[in-house]
Amino acid sequence: MPELPEVEALAQDLSRRLDGRAIMRVDLAAFSALKTFDPPLMSLHGMLVDGVTRHGKFLDIDASGTHLVLHLARAGWVRWRDEVPSLPAKPNSKSPLAARVALDSGAGLDITEAGTRKSLAIYVVRDPRDVEGIARLGPDPLADEFTVDVLGRILCVNRRYAALTGICRGMTLEEVIVVCDIRDLAGHPLTEQDLPEAQVLLEGEEIGQSLLRMRCPADGRQVVLASDCRPVRTADGRVIGAVVIAREVSEEVALAIGVRQVSEGRAPVDRVPVG
Repeated sequence: MPELPEVEALAQDLSRRLDGRAIMRVDLAAFSALKTFDPPLMSLHGMLVDGVTRHGKFLDIDASGTHLVLHLARAGWVRWRDEVPSLPAKPNSKSPLAARVALDSGAGLDITEAGTRKSLAIYVVRDPRDVEGIARLGPDPLADEFTVDVLGRILCVNRRYAALTGICRGMTLEEVIVVCDIRDLAGHPLTEQDLPEAQVLLEGEEIGQSLLRMRCPADGRQVVLASDCRPVRTADGRVIGAVVIAREVSEEVALAIGVRQVSEGRAPVDRVPVG
């Protein structure tokens, strides 16, 4: 599977080769690869290429406002040809060719996919965000604005945790607080800075048995979670994220944990409903 840096390098190379060229035709050799029908493939014919960019692992060839979007999947690639055949490519189940783009210069590119399992995808759209996979993308990790702080605000949630809490992958800490109405054990509303994830990201220290009261968005249930939060570090020791391991506990167990934390000086008295 082409990795993100490879797709970025491919986008830069294609941009240099295609900018300002006209697309004379696009031959479809594997009908299953084309995932859209409006605009039609022939709407690209005669259009000038304004640039080639990347959205995640999707390649986006902008042809005068109509976008030819490619996802190379596991075994796809784009091969440059200094001269393409004059005759259109024909469907052939034994050929790796999925599509061919012919340019006004006589050159072009072949979109290929090796192997028998075909999952390469081609889209023709008016807006790249019309492609579902692009619309779901989060921040670009190769962009200048993708910092450690941005990474730290993105939650990657496993299925069991998502089923328990209703928290979805990609939600920010602010969104989680609002959606789940997160409070401390005594019922006081919490800010982003109060969450164990934020504290771990700021201080780089592990936090154990943090008690949170929250509402499950899926069914409206009120639950208490006891969670352990640990920092994720790079090889040089920088904190770039946090891992949270949470479990649902009863009110009695939560109260016992909270009282012990207060007695040990690890939690303020007003965070535990003692009275």
